[in-house]
Amino acid sequence: MKNKKIVAAFPLLFCCLTLAGVTFLSACSDSSPDAGSPSDGGVDAQPDYSVESGEDIQDDALDWNPADDGWRKGRLFVELKIEQEASRVEHKVHQGLSGPETTQIDWTYSLVANGDQAVWIRPDLDKLIPDMDPEYGRGSWESEPYMPLNDDSELVVQGDVKVSLYFDSQTPDASDYVRTRREVSASGKVTGLTIKTLQPSLYGQGYELSAEWEPSLNVRDITTLTDRKGADQVLDESGSSNEPIKLRLYPTLNADGINDYPLASRDDPAEIKEGMKKFEQEVWQSLQQLGDAPMLGEARTGLITEQSKDSLTLTYEYSGDKQMPYWPSLEALAARPDKKNTMRVRVRLQVD
Repeated sequence: MKNKKIVAAFPLLFCCLTLAGVTFLSACSDSSPDAGSPSDGGVDAQPDYSVESGEDIQDDALDWNPADDGWRKGRLFVELKIEQEASRVEHKVHQGLSGPETTQIDWTYSLVANGDQAVWIRPDLDKLIPDMDPEYGRGSWESEPYMPLNDDSELVVQGDVKVSLYFDSQTPDASDYVRTRREVSASGKVTGLTIKTLQPSLYGQGYELSAEWEPSLNVRDITTLTDRKGADQVLDESGSSNEPIKLRLYPTLNADGINDYPLASRDDPAEIKEGMKKFEQEVWQSLQQLGDAPMLGEARTGLITEQSKDSLTLTYEYSGDKQMPYWPSLEALAARPDKKNTMRVRVRLQVD
């Protein structure tokens, strides 16, 4: 079976799960102990992935033509769109002061990016988990439904980013500066996109996605401070910004815990299996809390999976008041994106 030969040719199998910056890594190889449990130091007996002599298997894997096993040529498309807009005006009158305190904030953030890659696509996309020998544990379901068509097949991304910010604060009775103005205009391109994970989810029905976009912006950032005598001091903080956008998208979570997928090899000790299951249940419980908090981090739930034999579409959409500003500034935090605050992520695999 070709799946056995590929696993045997590459016996080091890494399984990573990340939540809030904590990474759980399990590895099983011929030369290192199993690190599958956070508390267990190792495993006495390692799973035996050998089905033929190593040299013959590696040669066979390198010569493998995916089409011989039913893989089809196709395309991977990745879309990201973020739109945020805010406006806030405050007018405060204090008795005994010479004039009112006024503050005006207007800002916008817009990112649109599209990625495209030539790929091999699994024989049947309607099947969430392909048939594999359960002795491979997580490897029997932690598989991606596509792979690059060849060594030259890269995920190419094109996209634009635009930012504008206007801030004007007037405090007539201030002891130092009676007016502060800040104007920001930034524009640039999305220069990179990496799909880190696209695989069946352990925590809900369908797939989960981990991806990172790399915007690169040229920023004009000018602040003008006006003192009580009317003199201006200008601060120029123009430069560049390259803050990546990282997302980990999960399906709607199961109500009763993780899916009943194998977490360890069939031959691993029971304490290893129980330790991994406990860890994953704790991750599931942490994910349950995402809906009640402002969206400050990478992880989100609500990724929708639509699949047929020849196509797979993953869609995440957000519109609401919990998504924090993607342009990091005190002014943006002071004026939450009340006019517009949306995100759309769409990943599509399509057979040619």
